[in-house]
Amino acid sequence: MKNIEQRGEITFRFIPDTRPNSQGKVKIYLRFYRRGNKIKDYNTGIWWDRPLFDTQKEIFLPRFDKDSEEQLNNIKINHMKSILNRLSAESFLMGKGLTVDDYLNQLQGYSSAEDFVHFVTKNNNYEYNKDIIQYATWRRHRSSLNRLIEFWGSNIIPIHEITLDKIKEFDAYWRSKKKKRNTITGYHKDIKKQLAEAVRKNIIRESPYDHFSFSYVDGNREALDQDEVKALMQLFYQEDILPTLKEVLRRFLFSCLTGLRISDTHQITDRMIQNGVLKYKPVKGSKYGKHIALPLPKAALSLIEGRKGKLFEPLSDKHINFLLKIIAAKAQIEKNLTYHCARDTFGTIFVELGGDIKTLKELMGHTNIKTTEIYLKMSDKRKVNLMNNFDQMFG
Repeated sequence: MKNIEQRGEITFRFIPDTRPNSQGKVKIYLRFYRRGNKIKDYNTGIWWDRPLFDTQKEIFLPRFDKDSEEQLNNIKINHMKSILNRLSAESFLMGKGLTVDDYLNQLQGYSSAEDFVHFVTKNNNYEYNKDIIQYATWRRHRSSLNRLIEFWGSNIIPIHEITLDKIKEFDAYWRSKKKKRNTITGYHKDIKKQLAEAVRKNIIRESPYDHFSFSYVDGNREALDQDEVKALMQLFYQEDILPTLKEVLRRFLFSCLTGLRISDTHQITDRMIQNGVLKYKPVKGSKYGKHIALPLPKAALSLIEGRKGKLFEPLSDKHINFLLKIIAAKAQIEKNLTYHCARDTFGTIFVELGGDIKTLKELMGHTNIKTTEIYLKMSDKRKVNLMNNFDQMFG
């Protein structure tokens, strides 16, 4: 028979029941055969739309965009296959025959909660579907999990096997791949969160991260100076600038003057502005319920004058950052222009113009003032560079 894997005399495959329930869903069975003849069905506990189960590839197809259950169910049956494959391989090496009950005993002793991939996927999907985390966070956790899978060499990761030594090896593996320290730190941060959740749910007694430390390092962050912001403003008002570039520049300059993150510029509308004050809830850290009241300078208001609904046209972050490279070249700015540079520009210029750090913390929506203090350091560094210009007088 096609698509049936040989396991000595016993073979198996996943099949849908022929009888749908009132919602049109069917049970998915694991069917065991001997020499092509059915000998037993095992109920996987999964119900699915019958047309959306590919019997050839034995995979679930999504019912809609970002279908979290489809992903979880595919993980589940792949894990079941892996268990059966391992058992068969062991029995072959030992020269021992197996019965269906041998297979079922292994499956019934398997807990999906003990597999880290299944645990993280389920937990990540739950938090996203309940609006506990935003899509960007959901995607980041999924990416970090994929990096762990790549290191592990398998999409089955027994959670009890994630030890301190494994975490150290994971760290060394990505350093050997020339990943930046802050990128690797991001992986650790996400995995640590999931293991802490496993501890909370009594799946493991302690997290290996209790004995492993990591931290971000200050990157080579550059803010635009006041003359560079003026140059961009002049470019914005040129008549020959392409409409798409003008739209990106409008958004970027608005953030230079307000400190808004790119994620927040996607959501703000004209109704959020009353008497020159923008009131909004930041996307990042939304779980804290923080709201910001941001007085808008006249230059920022002029950039959005007459706009209704969402203030900026829908463009992807990647495309915006690509167009910023073109804009930098047109404005003869040699710095590596990314959208986060706008936020750094706002924070640094705010300090240079005499703004206090406590007010800046509130305007930028930081939860910890130490995060805001980086702009003091950036401003001080710029002052040193400016003072060094005096040496050129006598060079």
